[in-house]
Amino acid sequence: MANVLVVGGTGMLDEVSRFLASSNNHVCVIPRTDLELQKLFENARDFGGRIIPVKIDFRDLVTLKAQLEKVIRENGPFTLALSWIQAAEDVIHRIIAELINTISPVCRYFHIRQGGPENGNSVVSSETFRDFDKILYREISLGYKMEGNRQRWLTNSEICDGIVDAIREDRSQSVVGIRA
Repeated sequence: MANVLVVGGTGMLDEVSRFLASSNNHVCVIPRTDLELQKLFENARDFGGRIIPVKIDFRDLVTLKAQLEKVIRENGPFTLALSWIQAAEDVIHRIIAELINTISPVCRYFHIRQGGPENGNSVVSSETFRDFDKILYREISLGYKMEGNRQRWLTNSEICDGIVDAIREDRSQSVVGIRA
């Protein structure tokens, strides 16, 4: 049983969190809202793994670090992390990476972003993690789908399938759909 961290693990990542829990993992989920976390927790009740809710604002860096340390003490080090956060990303990613790097043997860290770095939507890249020798940085860019001659957003299921494939294949860079 692995200990997995999913930051932003509700909403569009709900299915990914449930997949990881159904694969008999401890899944520490930091949601955007308590309502989304409650829905995820109810949907994952029968899985072999566990959903570990961490009800905090992940932008509260002191509480974030304290809560993650508690989860690690109770369940062991993180060996897989997924993060889909937008605001103040670099600081939050660095706090999480520092903690994981101090305690975990090796952790694959999947950073999920809308589009790619060329869209200017994130300052986080592999450079953010260069000082952390136990972090294996992976990037998943979410694109779009074509239907006829029109672009459309990816569905939650398409996002989940693409992220799960990226985790299984352990690629350093992945694109779900067509690159934006």
